[in-house]
Amino acid sequence: MFHKKRLLFFYLILLWVHPFSTAQIFQYNEKTETIESIRSSIDKLYNQDFAGATRGFQFIKNKFPENPAYWLAMGISLYWKMMPDQDDSEGILLFHNFMDTVIYKAKLNLQKEPNDIENLFYITAAHGFKAGKYSEENQLFLAVKQAERAYFYLKKGIFPSTRNIEFLFPSGLYNYFAVKFPEIQPLAKPLMIFFPDGDKYKGISEIKLATENALFTRAEAEVYLMRIFLRNENNPAEALHYARILTARYPRNLYFASYCSEALLYLQRFKEAQQIINKLMKDDKPYYKAIGLLQAGYLAEKGTRNLSVAKNNYLNAISASKGRRTESKRIMGLAYSGLARCAISDNQPKKAREFYKKALDYLDYDHFRIEAILFLKGT
Repeated sequence: MFHKKRLLFFYLILLWVHPFSTAQIFQYNEKTETIESIRSSIDKLYNQDFAGATRGFQFIKNKFPENPAYWLAMGISLYWKMMPDQDDSEGILLFHNFMDTVIYKAKLNLQKEPNDIENLFYITAAHGFKAGKYSEENQLFLAVKQAERAYFYLKKGIFPSTRNIEFLFPSGLYNYFAVKFPEIQPLAKPLMIFFPDGDKYKGISEIKLATENALFTRAEAEVYLMRIFLRNENNPAEALHYARILTARYPRNLYFASYCSEALLYLQRFKEAQQIINKLMKDDKPYYKAIGLLQAGYLAEKGTRNLSVAKNNYLNAISASKGRRTESKRIMGLAYSGLARCAISDNQPKKAREFYKKALDYLDYDHFRIEAILFLKGT
């Protein structure tokens, strides 16, 4: 199941253009108050001030009543409000309603200007987000259907471009994952004949430039670099750099803080990590308690070398994550990997094999997947 979802996500990432890249709609010759209102609203969104963000997006709606931007922004705001678990069924339905409204309004605008790049862009983004959400819910048929619709509009002329500074992020995202996913998942390689070649290093460079120069896509570019360096490039120092930037700017968002502590653990800076882990464990959201348990397990395994405590924390992290969606599956994969390493230390190779096999159903960290695969091949 994991491999199918990963392959599908690769397909989706080729189509995906981040909605805030549509800031080109407003053009940089708009009044400063408009630009500042949009930027402030986006910052409030990432800092978990959803009421404040909504007020700002209402300003967009009032100023651009026929533009789908408001509905797209509200959909993204709702997505982050449901983060990281996405367990709100009513919220998920509302998310799809927002995206459907984007598509409906953009199509109305296209009746007046059939080749308008702006509204084609909106439709592509909305279908891409719906496809991604269906993929997270393991509704693969619906996900593929939405991805095909996104590709239909993509072929009409929308593709990541660096003509506008805001497009550095989606262009970099494409360039990176067009190379990276076939490396991880060889089944993805046949898809590449339909798309331009990527360039992993150029992709990272473009995303970095977006963090330095973009107005609207800056934060999302930082989020993706944080994830890429931690999950794909095994570079916790770089991941920590971006996680700290995000945490400093958005102190109310524990999602970024959790990446800080994770990177600190991999860098063996255990005392610093412990402070954040304590904060995660005290939070009311089940996800943060679960990731706190996971990280406490790693700290006990690698820091204090107390395997009994490590195993107990890993098992509790798995128990707290079972039946939950999206990001909680990442916790399960890492926890099963930890249990496998503990089993190896206890000279229990059979148990280690069982745990690594379970881990591979969930893991999306390249180096931990390689760790599991190498062990399974060698035993």
